[in-house]
Amino acid sequence: MAKNEIYQIKVTLKDSKPPIWRRIQVRADTKLNQLHLILQVIMGWADYHLHQFVVGETYFGEPHPDDWHEVNDERKVTLSQIVPREGFKFIYEYDFGDDWRHELLIEKILPPEPGVEYPLCLKGKRAGPPEDVGGVWGYDDFLAAIKDPHHDEHQDMLEWVGGEFDPEAFDPDEVNAVLRQRLGTQPVVETTGDYPAPVAQLLSLGDVRDQPQWADYPALGLTLEHTPDLIRMALDEDLNWADSDTDEVWAPIHAWRALGQLRAEAAIEPLMSLFGRVDEFDDDWVGEDLPDVFGLIGRPALEPLSRYLANPDHSLWARVTAAQSFVKIGRRHPELRTQCVAALTRQLEQFRELSPSLNAFLVSSLIDLKAVESAPVMEQAFAAGRVDISVPGDWEDTQIELGLLRERQTPRPNYHEPLGRPLSPPVGKNRGGADAQAKNKLKAQKKAKEKARTKRKQQKKARKKQRKR
Repeated sequence: MAKNEIYQIKVTLKDSKPPIWRRIQVRADTKLNQLHLILQVIMGWADYHLHQFVVGETYFGEPHPDDWHEVNDERKVTLSQIVPREGFKFIYEYDFGDDWRHELLIEKILPPEPGVEYPLCLKGKRAGPPEDVGGVWGYDDFLAAIKDPHHDEHQDMLEWVGGEFDPEAFDPDEVNAVLRQRLGTQPVVETTGDYPAPVAQLLSLGDVRDQPQWADYPALGLTLEHTPDLIRMALDEDLNWADSDTDEVWAPIHAWRALGQLRAEAAIEPLMSLFGRVDEFDDDWVGEDLPDVFGLIGRPALEPLSRYLANPDHSLWARVTAAQSFVKIGRRHPELRTQCVAALTRQLEQFRELSPSLNAFLVSSLIDLKAVESAPVMEQAFAAGRVDISVPGDWEDTQIELGLLRERQTPRPNYHEPLGRPLSPPVGKNRGGADAQAKNKLKAQKKAKEKARTKRKQQKKARKKQRKR
């Protein structure tokens, strides 16, 4: 089947009564790991637990040595490779404890509509259940409790779910907004999968670590008319997950660098959709390189970056990458520095609602821009204890960096270990599917989440037993 076909899929949560379902349209070339993320959004899940796809007797997911059956790598398989026809069904399983099983029915295989962006949620019924509610039958008990003010667990369940829950609520417009924010959407591009000259040259330019300076991409014959193919290459999952010892795995980096040198405004939104790779796949090249790309693009990127940075649905390192982009723009375009400082400061003014980690990186970005005018807001954030001092130091360190203080007036505090990974890729960092270290880290994070959720479920059951006694 052609890559540019669209699959209309009805997703039904099995055994839910009345049925909880969604109707979506996705591209035929959607990888199964991308479909997993789409399903998480449309059903309202939070990706706390393990998952897998079951196609006949074949399993697709995140392979692990402890798997009791063979699991194929979902990142290497597209929908078009497993779907033979309309009417085909397969299963998506999420949270092996609660055992949420979703039936995916391929209702239609369609040509793409011009100008329509995919994935797209068309319709649906009823809210998805809360995480860790205990499966379909636990969800029935939960609904019975919150609907009956005289139920023994009425108040406990309302508090557990956050005060209110409407099982009939579902808004496809809200779902599509979240899909755009978290995953990005792109119109289908008619293509055979090949890249035309001169874009195809980027497939063989090779390892950027061997090149002390960025290549001169316009000198290779690249112009703004090649923007769509360069965007496609930058987002190409096959290239991003190619073997790490090939030249092709570096092509997306060459593509986004070329878009930066061309100052391609049309690439702003698509490239921002890559920010999430820093958290999701430990892709430090995104966190390191894309701020420089936006620095080249300059003014047209300011408003989209401001919206991205202000969106709480985006993860920590994705927002840090957006903040660093303002630093690069302000440094490369001094006439835009004031606007960059203003955008960062507006965000830091929300320090009470933001995490101390994000506040810390906002402060660091303002320090990089020597934003003395933002010192009052920074001081308030430090005074409220809302800045992780392991990143920029404490308020005295910040004043010294800004030139407001010559030397410390008090003993240095006890700085903790820095948070997370460095913003720059480590020397020798590989790309692509062979990066075993990044894979192992992702698996460890998944296991940690599973362990924490299991412990909370055990504590919840214990509290129930105690109340019954």
